[in-house]
Amino acid sequence: MMVRSFRADLETICSQDAQRRAFIDPKSGRVWTYSALLDVVVGFSSVLWNAGVRSGDRVLSLLPNSMEQMVAFLAALWSGVDFCPVSPLSTSEEARRFTQICRGTVALVPDKISANLSRDLSNATKKKLLIPIAVDGDLTRYMVKVPAGLPDSINQSGKLLLFTSGTTSSPKAMVLDGDRLWSSAKAWVGFHSFLGEETRFYNNLPMSYLGGLFNLGLIPLACHGSVVVSDAFSGVTALKFWREAECNGVNTLWLAPTILRSLVSLYKRRRKVGDANTRVRAAFIGMAPIGLAEKHHFEENFDIPLLENFALSETTFLTSEELNSCLKRCPGSVGKVLPWVTLRFSPVEGEASQSEILVKTPFLFDGYLNADGEIALPLTSDGFFRTGDLGEFNEEGSLILKGRCKDVIKKGGYLVSLRDLEEVAEAHPFVSEAAAIGVPHEFYGESPVLCIQLVERASSSREALADLKLLLMNTLAKFKWPDEIIAMESLPKTETGKVQKRVLKTWIDSRRGLKDSVRLQ
Repeated sequence: MMVRSFRADLETICSQDAQRRAFIDPKSGRVWTYSALLDVVVGFSSVLWNAGVRSGDRVLSLLPNSMEQMVAFLAALWSGVDFCPVSPLSTSEEARRFTQICRGTVALVPDKISANLSRDLSNATKKKLLIPIAVDGDLTRYMVKVPAGLPDSINQSGKLLLFTSGTTSSPKAMVLDGDRLWSSAKAWVGFHSFLGEETRFYNNLPMSYLGGLFNLGLIPLACHGSVVVSDAFSGVTALKFWREAECNGVNTLWLAPTILRSLVSLYKRRRKVGDANTRVRAAFIGMAPIGLAEKHHFEENFDIPLLENFALSETTFLTSEELNSCLKRCPGSVGKVLPWVTLRFSPVEGEASQSEILVKTPFLFDGYLNADGEIALPLTSDGFFRTGDLGEFNEEGSLILKGRCKDVIKKGGYLVSLRDLEEVAEAHPFVSEAAAIGVPHEFYGESPVLCIQLVERASSSREALADLKLLLMNTLAKFKWPDEIIAMESLPKTETGKVQKRVLKTWIDSRRGLKDSVRLQ
């Protein structure tokens, strides 16, 4: 499948649909047409240029969900600059570490930022430079004359770097090519024929992840549609979800299981949906597993068809349900393999009944950027990418997900490395060994529990747990915190010394070997 040019396509769309709405910002009350969008994208590119950022450089962004974050992303791709979003929830240590990994040239930060974070970020960027951005929705300040020297054309768009710790001890970043991301968006729109210029999405997914930038940024542009920009979904925004969607003409949703569960929970308590769902014709859902009963319950309550998909940040979309296929669902089904994807299964060593999903796609990422600056693309000898997910086909040809074989879980749509938790815990002087496991969670779908074995000199397990709890809270973003820290008499191991996590799960269920515990949530 042909890879398209994001820059060329954006300029064409903005010219053809000049007066059509592209972005709606309820917070500022501003509406941005396609013509105005291109103006601010070019204008923001000039801000980067004036700061000494050139094609191929990397820009870090700690901006929250906002028009400024979206325009910064689009401007970076348009001008051939790599864009590295960092969650605003990150600790100062995490932000500094991510900056060092991506070797960022400059960092975009809100105009109000703590002195400590400002110092750490500035010291970690190549130019020792932070660009403060007023997050108020007023993009007219970027509609400026393009400075001399800004290139009229570039050979390739910028790249998107998304941070992950994966399953290894060294943090790294996924490197995604902007033109391939854009081409994946165009292919997705072509597959779902009901997406068109009248489509209006509601963007309340985090813009430090692929969902907020790709699913609800590039895809709306790819169908010549529009998108309402909102804060990242939370307990506060849940209360105004339907009202804001209705007031701004939203007709297509993109949900994570966490969002779905919040909306259903509110409906159960209030028994009032409002009129928003009368306009909504479909909702896509993905990013984390969700049960069949939950999907049916949502559809019955809100009368909105749910279309589930299976995707990884490294690959973008691999499967999808369609409007006419929802009646053929079964537990674990995530639709059929997309036309441009090749999928096969590889038996898991020691698990005869389990097979890992391997894929080929023209929209595969470049690879993982390691701390040494090298980009590594892990493929099998015949060119397939290992997803780390287990699955099989049913008789209808739909993919059935059977769980994960990686040591990474998805908590409410956020990737959490279990190894991250273990390493932080094992750095504590009273912890001799740690093991983190994912357990089912009613709200998040999956959440971590951290089990530790204390050193003999630890005077009190309660004091050690309280101290470790404080260490985790100060070191890791909140969504990475375990639900519970459990002190064990010992961790179950194989003869070779590896922790038996399946046995550990059984022990936790029965509370066998439990000395003490403390909860973080």
